[in-house]
Amino acid sequence: MMIDFRQVRANDWPEIINLANGVFQESTPMEVSFPLLFNASNRCSYVAVSNHEIIGFIGVLPEELHWQGDCYLGSRIGAVCVSQSYQGQGVGRSLFRLMKKEAQQLDFVLVSGQGKLYLSEGCELFGEFKQFIIPGQGRQMAIKAFSGEVSELLAIHRLRSQQVSYFGQSPAHLQQLIAAQSLATLFGGTQQIFLSFSGEQLVAYVVTGSHYEDGEITEVFEMAGEAQELLALLQQLALTLPNLRCRIQSESELSRLLEAQTAFETVNNAGTILYVNEKVKGVPIPHTWDLGFL
Repeated sequence: MMIDFRQVRANDWPEIINLANGVFQESTPMEVSFPLLFNASNRCSYVAVSNHEIIGFIGVLPEELHWQGDCYLGSRIGAVCVSQSYQGQGVGRSLFRLMKKEAQQLDFVLVSGQGKLYLSEGCELFGEFKQFIIPGQGRQMAIKAFSGEVSELLAIHRLRSQQVSYFGQSPAHLQQLIAAQSLATLFGGTQQIFLSFSGEQLVAYVVTGSHYEDGEITEVFEMAGEAQELLALLQQLALTLPNLRCRIQSESELSRLLEAQTAFETVNNAGTILYVNEKVKGVPIPHTWDLGFL
């Protein structure tokens, strides 16, 4: 039976959502956890169709990577799924190859997996990070939990846009991603956002989620701020959050500060990357457990 591979259409989404929820069987529906991806306005994704039925899907969203004033355009891939009766027939690979063909005008493609399919299709492991369990240490700080106020949202957006390299997200998209708690949901935990202030100015923030891995772990999903401010916030949080674990760019100032205090292990970036523009290989890409990765 012929299988047609094409770009997604607006009226495909109810069927795509049913397929994805049936394949992944997460406790939270996929369209709730990933509102930007499972969205009728998304025209970047692709489907496989057989006998007028959607039997495969590859979720794609546009992405921006900023570094030293340059902006690289790319895409992110997540939620690749194939109907059970069509698995093992090369449907996922065909969808990936269609995406790859369409991505030639881009600079990079981030992929939310490290499986054999992606590696055999030219994707690479990328980015080296040092993983720390943060030692607890207190100092007088003004820390509060994120309340959802617009002023806090804009301050978070402004601070993350001041990093050496960062993925571009509009405040509106950032608001949706924070509310979705997608990474915390995948880990089966609860997302928390902590803000550190100097007077009225936000100087650091940390996004965390807890899960169990031979005991409770609190994972840092995203953070931003100057190294000293981030270190102080992380150490303060480590006094109450169990096994606060953080992945930090190997050559960063924050990494050097923590190396002087505690042990670490070296880990790769999450997922894989397809380099379309060779210049992107010189960019220190943030750890891809940021708010928008999946």
